[in-house]
Amino acid sequence: MVSPGSRVADRFTKPGLYAEKGVHLPVAVHEGSLRTELPFPVEIDLKRLVKR
Repeated sequence: MVSPGSRVADRFTKPGLYAEKGVHLPVAVHEGSLRTELPFPVEIDLKRLVKR
């Protein structure tokens, strides 16, 4: 479990500080699909989901 303060720092504060200093973080690469049958059948194209 992550504390709310840590969650805010990790998602908002730290990326801003890193960008200010010119630190480039690795970008996640999403390939393939997420498929599940429970609680109901669903398939999500991960690459399309994060495409800008």
